[in-house]
Amino acid sequence: VRTKMDVAVKGLQEFEAVSFKESPPKTFSYGTAGFREKSCLLDRVVFRAGVLAALRSKSTRATIGVVITASHNPEEDNGVKVVEPMGEMLALQWEGFASRLVNCRPEELLSVMEEIAEATGCDLSYPASVVFARDTRQSGLRLAELLIKSLDLMKAKHRDYGILTTPQLHYMVRCLNTGGAFGEPSEEGYYSKLAAAFKKLLPKQRVEQVPLKVDGANGVGALKLKELMPYILCSDSGLHLEIFNDGTKGLLNDKCGADHVKVNQAPPSGIHNMDDHTCNYNRPLQDQCHQTSDLDPDLKPACPQQHHHKCVSASGSGNGNGNNGRFASMDGDADRLVYFYLDKGKQFRLLDGDKIASLVCGRARHRPYHTLHTCSAYPP
Repeated sequence: VRTKMDVAVKGLQEFEAVSFKESPPKTFSYGTAGFREKSCLLDRVVFRAGVLAALRSKSTRATIGVVITASHNPEEDNGVKVVEPMGEMLALQWEGFASRLVNCRPEELLSVMEEIAEATGCDLSYPASVVFARDTRQSGLRLAELLIKSLDLMKAKHRDYGILTTPQLHYMVRCLNTGGAFGEPSEEGYYSKLAAAFKKLLPKQRVEQVPLKVDGANGVGALKLKELMPYILCSDSGLHLEIFNDGTKGLLNDKCGADHVKVNQAPPSGIHNMDDHTCNYNRPLQDQCHQTSDLDPDLKPACPQQHHHKCVSASGSGNGNGNNGRFASMDGDADRLVYFYLDKGKQFRLLDGDKIASLVCGRARHRPYHTLHTCSAYPP
């Protein structure tokens, strides 16, 4: 085992000597977002991340995922993070190992790998398996090629899923490690699983609604939402989606995306005539929803238009009188989502994750889980 690892490390060192002639420009620290920096500074980091992923796979005796993304950061940034066997974030203990491995000198690489193996009981002879994907950043392909080189030198079996959202890659990893019990490890399997759950939560009677306008942050989320739409926009859903900031023009996360909306408490660029899209949330609840008995009396919604397919205008939908303003924003790798609208006074209103979770918990408190699909006032 030592001989095989010696050979692998020698190959890693030789490649680094040729490819990375300068010392690391800074000390990198692995955190919740993985490693993240200007893409021009990440070549060695992503290369070493391949070593990290291979070691983690040997330690868990499972397939490990790697995502090359900088999420809501600007286009010129990039990053890399590791996905655990059940789709979780990298184990806390291994965050320290990741930082140590990325920052060590080439001549220290073998000793650091052996320290990690000893501390974790990792069997270095066990074959490694890694899958990976990237977002739409131009630097992603170059960094993916460095990751592949590292995995090859570590003799790790690997699969490139190309461009995916971060949630999609997490899904693939879990599917692969559950033998398909969680789902089919493919984009079609991902879309089908989401669509099946979505349709179970639809009201029995079709209700037409005004479109939900989705800010794709000029990133991968826009691409994949377009692919998901045929699976969920069935004839019974009544749901209509319109995507803007879809990457056809404009830069990734430039004045758009979930982080921009949340931080600035303002709508993203790319929306035309935003002032025409207001939500008249001050109308009586009985005018806003067909089945007021399903509403939690202790949880009056800030904006019923954000809630469900049966929320409709008393005077019709999409008529410009205050019920055609439903908006959502994703971030650059589509693992973050916020909703927003303009109220009757043209004030910006944000429904972030905490508020969305509160609405879901409020509904679950008054209705058993298996009957949630009958609720006409709250969304899936």
